Amino acid sequence: MACSEQCYGRQGQDFLLHSPLGGSPAEAGGGRLALGAQPLPSDTSCACEACSERREISAETDREPQQLQNYWSEVRYMVRCIYRQAGTPLADDQDQSLVPDKEGVKELVDRLCERDPYQLYQRLEQQAREYVLEMKVRLLRQLSAAARVRAPSGLQGPPQAHQFISLLLEEYGALCQAARTISTFLGTLENEHLKKFQVTWELHNKHLFENLVFSEPLLQSNLPALVSQIRLGTTTHDTCSEDAYSTLLQRYQRSEEELRRVAAEWLECQKRIDAYVDEQYTALSHGTCPCPRYTALSHGTCPCPRYTALSHGTCPCPRDTALSRGGLPY
Repeated sequence: MACSEQCYGRQGQDFLLHSPLGGSPAEAGGGRLALGAQPLPSDTSCACEACSERREISAETDREPQQLQNYWSEVRYMVRCIYRQAGTPLADDQDQSLVPDKEGVKELVDRLCERDPYQLYQRLEQQAREYVLEMKVRLLRQLSAAARVRAPSGLQGPPQAHQFISLLLEEYGALCQAARTISTFLGTLENEHLKKFQVTWELHNKHLFENLVFSEPLLQSNLPALVSQIRLGTTTHDTCSEDAYSTLLQRYQRSEEELRRVAAEWLECQKRIDAYVDEQYTALSHGTCPCPRYTALSHGTCPCPRYTALSHGTCPCPRDTALSRGGLPY
């Protein structure tokens, strides 16, 4: 389901297309004003309904990419801050003291969702994936460092195992908390689009952790020995230490069971996604397109400035893009 941001450059698909960072619409227009070119009189002086509508569509088309670029930049920054604020002491020491303006971000997310919910989901997914991969690197680095200072017997002792398992569970808990915070302003995306697949943002984040971190071969090969050391710690004669190891062992077992349920649940979600994609392929193979823009055009109306693409027999609908990639449609 992952899709790198390199996939977003397709003409007419990307809501950030033709919007250079820091540039204005005039700067992106090829320098016509700087060259002193005069606009066509028929476009500026004619007051007929067709010319007025054309000017309005042109102005909206010029403004929209930069607006959407700004919206996404703010949402992206907020999402990254929330993930890093939730991080454990292993995370990089960065100044991420921003207090989320959830209502303001929700409004921006809703606007992006209205424009292209599929692409919004993929961009958010990329941010979550990047954070989980950073988490994986931190944990594996910690595991490797611990392996270099092994006890003479060649096995990790209970204290080292306690430290690593604690960090593993803390990272997982931090990710879940961040996902819950982010989901508070993803209501429209979840309720109107992801709900049909029974996908939530928290479930997707748990899936990423299970798939990218917990199922990592190096981690899996070390976990049995680490858990054995935790069990060994429960047999200590120190009551405080015994309780600490017992509590940690129970936490780990609960998390392990939860992640296995997540893996099974995600498989069912993937089946629903695949079934939906198959339905869309069937519709397209019969010469129909589920995009409401295409339907409106077939009735002689055009609901959006991208009517040119439609009139040439193509559909700028994100579903069409999703189907061609085999990814998640909206």
